Amino acid sequence: MGKPSIFSREYEKRMKRRRRNAIIIFLAIILITSALSIKIAYNPIDYKNIKQNIQAWIDSDTNNSSEQTKAEKEETSDEKKDEEVVEEEPQKPVEEYINITLASGNIVKAIYVDDANAGKVFKTLDTNDSGVSYSISPSGKEIIVGDTNSIITLYNLDGTNKVISKDQYVSTSGSVFTKEATIQSNPKYLWNQNPKFISEDKIIFVTNRPYFGAGNLKKYVWMTDISNNEDKVIWDLAGANIEIGEKEEKGVKITVDGRVYFIDVNGNYIQ
Repeated sequence: MGKPSIFSREYEKRMKRRRRNAIIIFLAIILITSALSIKIAYNPIDYKNIKQNIQAWIDSDTNNSSEQTKAEKEETSDEKKDEEVVEEEPQKPVEEYINITLASGNIVKAIYVDDANAGKVFKTLDTNDSGVSYSISPSGKEIIVGDTNSIITLYNLDGTNKVISKDQYVSTSGSVFTKEATIQSNPKYLWNQNPKFISEDKIIFVTNRPYFGAGNLKKYVWMTDISNNEDKVIWDLAGANIEIGEKEEKGVKITVDGRVYFIDVNGNYIQ
């Protein structure tokens, strides 16, 4: 069927319908636009609320990520703890002992351990006798014991021993003073007391020697070289009361009538 002529009735009808439809659409657009304008005027859009909602959504996502990261860290930490628990603690050396029969006849226990690095080393001397004193060498391989009868003996880990104290004193004039006779005549006489290692081969101890008599004698610090068994008097360290302490950074601590000195590995002393 061909197009209607512009002069025909059919054409006029179509044009009227088009104009009517256009007017209706135009009016509808105006009505919708007017309605939206009125709604916005009386109910404005809350942009702040929209912004808050968007921020809340972002924060929620961030918190979820943080919680996930925290959970992963805690899981890793728990795994490390489990690994640490699995690791075995190094075993402490087992303490052993050897019985030592002192010159006085007393039997004491010399405690030692078998160290992984140093081997067997003395740790302490188990004795309840207050008259017995001892000192362990710097290497831990030897121990000296001052017995109740003023005898100083050196003991080794294999059980061998050697008496290093003297039982007599010979003066520069040749006079001989024995320990037994001296103590019999003066029971309070101090022949040897409190031996202490100052180095691997040198010890010090306190004595009333080289003076003898019945009066109140001074005490002196003596040094013995174990390697050659030679004795030496440290003349300046003399007093009514001498205490030999433990080894410190400066040396073995010596207190003479309240004055403190330190003796180094060579037998030299400083204040």
